[in-house]
Amino acid sequence: MITGMFVWIAACASPEGVWLFTLGVDPDVPEDCASTVSHNFIDAAEPGEIASDDDSWTSRETTTLSDQAFFGLVTETDTGALLVVDGETYPGVATGAGSWTFSWTGSLAEENEELGAGYGWTVSEVSTELLSYELAFGGDRASGMWGSYTDHEISYAESDTWSEEVAATIGTTGQIPAGSYLVKDDGAGGSYAASNDWSLADCSSNPCTLAVTTSCSLVVAIDAERTDLDPAAYEGVDGAGQDAGL
Repeated sequence: MITGMFVWIAACASPEGVWLFTLGVDPDVPEDCASTVSHNFIDAAEPGEIASDDDSWTSRETTTLSDQAFFGLVTETDTGALLVVDGETYPGVATGAGSWTFSWTGSLAEENEELGAGYGWTVSEVSTELLSYELAFGGDRASGMWGSYTDHEISYAESDTWSEEVAATIGTTGQIPAGSYLVKDDGAGGSYAASNDWSLADCSSNPCTLAVTTSCSLVVAIDAERTDLDPAAYEGVDGAGQDAGL
């Protein structure tokens, strides 16, 4: 979840109503992403960074966009509050005097498995996305942060060895994409892509495993102003707004 300082407005008032949100968009601040790789391949590692030549020339391009604008409806419930934006709902909980967090986490898990005599192959994917509005309400204004957090993990498991008959069908280096993420030392100062050979013990245990996890986050400042629109008529403006930039 988002942590940090927010602009607090002293007055405590109900957050209910139709709000006009403005979202600051900075194209020069991309998503913050990080990836990790785990595996059980013997004597394999991720490729090192390749040093680039010194270049005395530099260039820079700066882009500035107008804010994104959209409407949102806040309705209090028995257990908290609910934010509706562009047909999507975000349950909210009070986190302090006048402060609310509205969020939703979506997830998807898939697994494909192939099994045969002396051979097994499994691919699993798990994806999650958390969208969060953290807002401090005061009177007819609110401010805070909007955040998007995504996690994607894809993992592979494949038999370490298999028969020549199976190799005639699936190949001699299997299906696990070790060469896309791992290299081995060739003993002469170079490296070569790792692979799972049908006749060799390439991994410290059976099956060979490889997992790649990528996590990304994007946090943007958001402000809002309560409108005098009737909440009962919100459907007429839900989805209306302006995109960032032209």
